[in-house]
Amino acid sequence: MIRAPFTRPLTAALLVGLAAIAVFVILVPPQGQAYWPKCILNATTGLHCPGCGATRSFHLLSHGDLVGAVSQNALFVFVGLPLMAWFYFAGARFVATGKYVSPQITGKRTSAILAVIVISFMALRNVPVEPFSSLAPRELAAHAQRE
Repeated sequence: MIRAPFTRPLTAALLVGLAAIAVFVILVPPQGQAYWPKCILNATTGLHCPGCGATRSFHLLSHGDLVGAVSQNALFVFVGLPLMAWFYFAGARFVATGKYVSPQITGKRTSAILAVIVISFMALRNVPVEPFSSLAPRELAAHAQRE
């Protein structure tokens, strides 16, 4: 067992805060709203970072649109969200039982593999040729969000 990085009350507060953010993303469509932050890399260079489209992806996934979620950010759907859920439930287990078992994704090899995946995804989604351009986030029609 690993020593917990936070106290149980602090971990509980962080988990509640993350859940509140998730509920907000589920309820409020992430496009067309002034209070949603814009990607700085995309705004300054026109390139899509590995996280571009992740908020829209989460929103669509929470409404049952797997295809739409993958079209926004496939890396988030297949790698990022499962990792975040893994850490979230490890934190919830710590709050409930006092036992912290960290998800074991450490080490040079694992870090290198994740870095290669993220960097490759970013590079490929910015290539303006099919099939790579299909990795870039799609603009969603405003009316599609209201339905």
